[in-house]
Amino acid sequence: MKDEDITTQIFVGSTHTPLLFFSNHGKVYRLKLYRLPVGNPQSKGKPIINILPLKAGETITNIMPMPEDEKEWDDLNIIFATKSGNVRRNDCYKT
Repeated sequence: MKDEDITTQIFVGSTHTPLLFFSNHGKVYRLKLYRLPVGNPQSKGKPIINILPLKAGETITNIMPMPEDEKEWDDLNIIFATKSGNVRRNDCYKT
């Protein structure tokens, strides 16, 4: 970490924990935790654009872990709210 870097989320997962990456363009990317590169505390890390197929100007705004058991996804919902006041609820299901 650099001096200007901050930690906003910490979560514990196993290698098969699915992660959802939300972009500023309204897209969601899913990736299993084992696909992320392993590094030590002194390593610089790898840019996310080398891991996910992001377009020019697209950035990741949030990351959310999902339960490993995809049967549990039927009981989950994700709620989206925009700064203009639009709210939407989506079911979490296997795609």
